[in-house]
Amino acid sequence: MLGRGPGKIGSGTINLVVFDVDGTLVTLHPQDDACYLEAIRSHEQLEKMNISSEWDHYQFSTDSGVLYEIFRKHLMRAPSESESRQIESRYTQLLGASLESSPIIREVPGAARAFSFLKTTGNWLPAIATGSWKDSTLLKLQFSGISCDVPLACADDSFDRCEIVKTAIQRASDYYRAPRFSEVVYVGDRQWD
Repeated sequence: MLGRGPGKIGSGTINLVVFDVDGTLVTLHPQDDACYLEAIRSHEQLEKMNISSEWDHYQFSTDSGVLYEIFRKHLMRAPSESESRQIESRYTQLLGASLESSPIIREVPGAARAFSFLKTTGNWLPAIATGSWKDSTLLKLQFSGISCDVPLACADDSFDRCEIVKTAIQRASDYYRAPRFSEVVYVGDRQWD
């Protein structure tokens, strides 16, 4: 029998499936990008800048990484922790208002069922690693009907997606009390995944 959450796993082969969120568990929507860009432009020094939304042109395809690159390119410096938090908070606020007025983000068909099924199988355990910030990730999952009661790593943890995935694996190891996993599979929808 497999114990969940804080509790030791039973004997046997234990594997981990790490899911991306945007495009994998929840649908992508242009309004999400619009909210992110509006939040960045809410910074008085960036409001009139021509900021690219071609996310695959950035070195770090994460909310925190893109913000860092935008600051470096346009302001020749990294954002302060306070600036990052303000922009992240504004983005979450804008996204929340957008989702309240029109449910633009939905579950990718079958994702919630597959995600829930994994939580009950016993030898394949789920975790999440996403390039989005934590608060916006939780909002997206909430509005799409996917429960986030699993280990989560996000853009708050690192600019770099590989580091985010490593953090998710470590958190899953701690959460499930599994010293190691026999296999780890990452499920994503984009080339950077």
